Amino acid sequence: MKNGSFFNSLKPWSIKPFELLFHAELHFQKGTDYDRRLALVSFDNSIEVSITTYLTLNPIQRGNRSYPRENIDQWLKNYHTKLDYFFTELTSRKLPVYKGKDELVWLHDQRNEQYHSSSAGVPSIDTLNGIRQTAIWVFSILFQISDVETLLKYALVESEKSFPEIPIEFAKPKINGIQQIHEASFFTASVLGGWNDNSQGDNEIIGELTGGFKNWINCIREIKNYNDEIISLKNGHWQVKDKITVLLKYASFFYDSHLDSIKKIALKVLSEIHPMFDLKPEDRFAAAVYGKKLKYSSELRKGISETIAFLGVNGSKLKNCSLHKPEDTVDLIIKDLFNDADWKLWASLNDLLPILAEAAPKEFLSSVENALKQYPSPFDELFVQEGQGGFTGANYMTGLYWALETLAWSEEYLSRTILTLAEIATHDPGGRWANRPSNSISTILLPWMPQTTASFEKRIASLRGIRRNFPDIAWKIVISLLPNQHQISMGSHKPSFRNFIPEDWKHEVPASEYWEQVRGYAAIAIDMAKGNIPYVSALVENLDNIPQPSLGAFLDYLSSDEIINLPDEQKQPIWEKMVVFIRKHRRFSDAKWALPSEMVDLLEQTANKISPSKSNPEYLHRHLFSNRDYEFLDKDIDWHTQQERILKQRIEAIRQIYKINKTVSVISFAEHVENPVKVGNAFAHISDEEIDRELLPALLESQEQFKKQFISGYISSRYQLLGINWINNQRTDTWSIKQKCALLFNVPFEIEIWQKVDELLGEQAGEYWKNINVNPFPTQSSLLPAIKNLLRYNRPLLALDCIYAHYVSKKELLREQAIEALLKGTSTDEPIGAMDAHHVIEIIKMLQVDPQINEDDLFKIEWAYLPLLDIYNNAEPKLLYKKLSQDPDFFIEIIQLIYRSKNQINEQEPDETRKNIASNAWKLLHEWKRPPGKLDDGTFSGEVLIKWYNEVKEKTIESGHFEVAMTHLGRVLFYAGSDPSGLWIHQSAAELLNDEDDDNIRQGFSSEVFNSRGVYTVDPTGKPESEIAASWRHKAEEIEKLGLIRFATELKALANSYDREAERIISGFGNKGENENGEELKNDQ
Repeated sequence: MKNGSFFNSLKPWSIKPFELLFHAELHFQKGTDYDRRLALVSFDNSIEVSITTYLTLNPIQRGNRSYPRENIDQWLKNYHTKLDYFFTELTSRKLPVYKGKDELVWLHDQRNEQYHSSSAGVPSIDTLNGIRQTAIWVFSILFQISDVETLLKYALVESEKSFPEIPIEFAKPKINGIQQIHEASFFTASVLGGWNDNSQGDNEIIGELTGGFKNWINCIREIKNYNDEIISLKNGHWQVKDKITVLLKYASFFYDSHLDSIKKIALKVLSEIHPMFDLKPEDRFAAAVYGKKLKYSSELRKGISETIAFLGVNGSKLKNCSLHKPEDTVDLIIKDLFNDADWKLWASLNDLLPILAEAAPKEFLSSVENALKQYPSPFDELFVQEGQGGFTGANYMTGLYWALETLAWSEEYLSRTILTLAEIATHDPGGRWANRPSNSISTILLPWMPQTTASFEKRIASLRGIRRNFPDIAWKIVISLLPNQHQISMGSHKPSFRNFIPEDWKHEVPASEYWEQVRGYAAIAIDMAKGNIPYVSALVENLDNIPQPSLGAFLDYLSSDEIINLPDEQKQPIWEKMVVFIRKHRRFSDAKWALPSEMVDLLEQTANKISPSKSNPEYLHRHLFSNRDYEFLDKDIDWHTQQERILKQRIEAIRQIYKINKTVSVISFAEHVENPVKVGNAFAHISDEEIDRELLPALLESQEQFKKQFISGYISSRYQLLGINWINNQRTDTWSIKQKCALLFNVPFEIEIWQKVDELLGEQAGEYWKNINVNPFPTQSSLLPAIKNLLRYNRPLLALDCIYAHYVSKKELLREQAIEALLKGTSTDEPIGAMDAHHVIEIIKMLQVDPQINEDDLFKIEWAYLPLLDIYNNAEPKLLYKKLSQDPDFFIEIIQLIYRSKNQINEQEPDETRKNIASNAWKLLHEWKRPPGKLDDGTFSGEVLIKWYNEVKEKTIESGHFEVAMTHLGRVLFYAGSDPSGLWIHQSAAELLNDEDDDNIRQGFSSEVFNSRGVYTVDPTGKPESEIAASWRHKAEEIEKLGLIRFATELKALANSYDREAERIISGFGNKGENENGEELKNDQ
């Protein structure tokens, strides 16, 4: 495939990442349990390879994007830092985020669970869809390829033509090679498509069809023995190859009775509700662990669905069946299956819906329409499910979207499908998944890459249908179809059974046709906006995306009496957005995207016509008080000058508003602006003592948010202008403690204010320190007085922020206060969100290297903050690791916190507190990499190791924890280091690992070998695994020469496991491993 014509269309540097994406897609399309596992791993790997490849390109290959070498080195460190780069790049390019980093990390963890855990279940279709779309998204962004879905489709087609010199009759299953006695059995296998002979449910269904599973499966095995080109078997999973072609050849085998049997088993198999829905949403991802599995295998469910689709598409070719019987049977299956179906059945069939939709498009659409008529609709609950389960939650609507996208490719079904998606969109409350019904509509109608073969007239007609029935949805869609709204598209789901897409169909859209579509959509947008002020306002934000003649028509409408004569209250948002738009295009007039100056002048003329009246400054000046000061900046004027200019404009605006009705009008104005704080800032500049008394203390205890913000800005600026004397001049004698605190909360966190706290609050000063919330950036000599007060009034988390800020400013660590704050931080009432983890970690790291710290204090601190001390935060509990290595009693205590004694049968169930302690202990032990015998100077002492071992052995045998203790000892001995003699491991550790009674210690060592490899990219040749096997085999030989036979045997088993892993990878990717010279890789056994 690599030398084929398809790869000529890719840039050379994008081929390797695309190949990995392609291999993942191959497994994804096959869809067996085995392939789903490999698809998950491969899609995840493709994400990392795409980012790695892109970062190592020459800048000219990255579109002249250059990064400092040290940044690239940092980004390339691991999977998480590579994701950091990708999201930085999205921000830099101002591109939308399809999935957040938290979701990508969760998907990556699913991959790791799949790869490393022997108990991992089959990845769910939602997990696979999520990681597949993510991999395509990452590749499309970095290598600037818009329709990756189509490229993958073409690549799959090309792969089937990779060896054109082989006659086609040898490339397909040789049905004629089957012995006549086996034809009926293989016909049944073809109807089933796939099954798992370890599934009792599958065996029962096969028994119903054949009259007896045992005889039938023996026959299938015979076929496999003499002709394995037509059927595959992996780990009990059977799959008929090229099933549809086989069924076409067996068309004459079908009779009416077969159709009746297929209907019966289809309804039985497909109507099963997945038992995972008995679990809480957050537990469903681990359904297999809870034993919640479908009765019938995924291979059988998919195979029967494909047979239904075959019958629906090829019914006329079944000459021995009654006229229209196949099509009618399929219609009845779909109708009966979805009749009164609840949300659980729709969710259970999620991954099969695209196939079932193709089986009977009209009946499927009717089923969806009927479900929408129900109250409540099952789709309402499916949307609710999407929001549950946190990061492990699933989107059970994806299959329905894909099914409808598939049908939309047909001109016959486009309008009905689009209208159905629009109605579903009216039920959509929104969510964190990118798959949304409105997005599907936009993708289908996209002007530059429509995902339908329907003419533009039909597409416009479908949009008009939405407008007539669901105008708000239509508006959202039409805005999304304007230029620059969708720069990248993943494409929609393609049909697999029906020829909705002609072979000669091209997805490229000529420029003339593109602009015809854009003008058509823009005309609808303008027409919809007329008479609808919110729509008009939204359309103003898209002025640079509206082509002529629609733009001219829209400007004419904006200049019409209908708009000019509107009340200022309604005109203001339209005018404000026009002003912002004009300002942006004037500021960036040299940019390629900027409108010509003549057009900007015309827009300004229009804006002037609809400007609020000068007699209404409340509307005229509202735009000055937004959160977007950058909109007012001029690139040719320095920042401070512009800030002063903006402030003067705001002060003048407030002066005008104050003249209307004094303070009342200013406060009213603050209620209607985006940023009331800036109103308070400006008002402070024209205020006086009389206004002070009018506002204070009256607004200090207001519960209205805008008033809180307004008075905060006012107090802050009054203090900035007049200093501490302004506070001294306030008549606070009659104020409540709460009012005095509110005043002090809104002035700087500095020593003069702390002194004023004692003066104004006296014995109630604690109310200030208990409730103050600031980000401390000291300008005074020391934060120590504040830190002491914060600790006194149980605010250790804020005290830690101050301690860190003090260190950054003065390069002085306040050790005593830091220790006190850290120890108090474990029992404070402050919300956990108030803790800055970075500050805490940095303070702990400084204490760890402080020679004067008391070890007991450091021990308590490391234990309390253990969850923060990990590799991701570049920190570790150094003292705790040291105590594990040097203090056998501490090691035993940690073991006992985690594991029950084998001597105790009815041990009491631990409470939540003990579970939390056990979790901490497990984390400590799991990440421990300083073995007993490792000294502070880095050398290794065999005597210390043996002494530690003997004491642990004696005490854990007595307590019933010996086996688990030895497992963890074996794990940590992996890090013992080399022996002075040159042996790869310290000889004393090797001898201990050879102990006759300690199989657990050797098993622990092997376990750590596997875990220490971490995340890696799967090489389809299995070469890395073969090299690792060779390395451990060589190490085993060194150990064997010392006479340490038991340890050497364990290492040989370790090498053999990597050999088997290499074989599994090679088998999974469907090729023989080869080295650089094209020679087959073989394992030394």
